[in-house]
Amino acid sequence: MKENYDNFMRETGEELFPTKEKLIEFYSKDKNYDDLVRGIKGDNLLRKYKCIILSENYDSYLKLAIEEAGKLIREKLSKEKTDKLIDNLENYLSTRNMGRVLSGQNISEKKHIKLFYDIPQWLKHADSNKLLEEFEGSYSYNVVFSADSKRGFDNFMNMNKDRNLSLQILYRDGGIKNLWPDWIKEN
Repeated sequence: MKENYDNFMRETGEELFPTKEKLIEFYSKDKNYDDLVRGIKGDNLLRKYKCIILSENYDSYLKLAIEEAGKLIREKLSKEKTDKLIDNLENYLSTRNMGRVLSGQNISEKKHIKLFYDIPQWLKHADSNKLLEEFEGSYSYNVVFSADSKRGFDNFMNMNKDRNLSLQILYRDGGIKNLWPDWIKEN
């Protein structure tokens, strides 16, 4: 995480110029201009690092988010309920690690996940202001990639010549949601 932050800050600093004239002088040099055209310089750094975080470092950031969420939830729920809820959230969100999926892991595999909190239903009713703890019970789901998701993976690979740029655009525009697996409730 620190490395991502340091790299972001370094690259941001490298893009700043004290005057318009210094900027023009810098990019008037052939090598610097070529780097700009090839995307080595002048990249959208917020988009770039969001993509790095969500695709290359998803597990680390998820772990941090889950730890912090656990601290907040423990203020409201018992340790046992908190542990179950946090475990369920982590299981649910781990299936959205597209970096792992896009790196070639098998997407035809079906996963069976048991939840004590019905997170998929809770998210479908997010506008109702219901608390997740109101969805407590025993729920079994099969997590699968639909045919549309599988086609989306193929289309993703052909979106741009640069795979990283394609991934950045998917995250920026929210298209990554179309590649998430489906949660199908078992009867």
